[in-house]
Amino acid sequence: MSPLRTRSQLDWKRFCTCVRTLGVAAPWHEKTRANLNRFKARYDLARRFSGIEATQYSPETLRGYSSGIRVMLAYSASEQLAHALGENVLNWNINNKDIANALRLSLKKIPIKLDSYVSSATLATNFSSFMDGSHDNIRVPATVIRVMVAHGAFTPTGADSFSKASVNALDRLSEALLNECVTIFNRWLLHYGGAP
Repeated sequence: MSPLRTRSQLDWKRFCTCVRTLGVAAPWHEKTRANLNRFKARYDLARRFSGIEATQYSPETLRGYSSGIRVMLAYSASEQLAHALGENVLNWNINNKDIANALRLSLKKIPIKLDSYVSSATLATNFSSFMDGSHDNIRVPATVIRVMVAHGAFTPTGADSFSKASVNALDRLSEALLNECVTIFNRWLLHYGGAP
């Protein structure tokens, strides 16, 4: 697996220039800057993550686990950015019909028992609506996959559950999350950070 390539660049250098130039006069709180630094560390790890290695696993299984972990890392970056900016990632609406359709095909192959590890009735309802095609907000399956990976319910094994197409769908989901981070961060910086 190769690292993800995001659509556009995070304008982090301009942010650092603003921090140095504006100092205490910056239009954001010091806690925001600290949280944004945490976001940047998570973002870089998610973007540069190239996969896991383990002995006695098939390449297909490792590819599936790597894609799931990549989604979790990208979601973690998204959560941290939302937190830094006083938002909630659960309110993000990332509509992408192509990725949504690819995810639906892949996720139908996985036995997902939401009530076993998702305590939020809202998330369960939103995920069911996503799976039946009522909406294309790919942040919803990203949340479910993140929960599955973090709680050990994500197992990319079984009858063709993680084909190359499935892995591709998850990798595209990770890219979309990171691209959303770039868009939100750069827009925030333009609005609150000004141009140095």
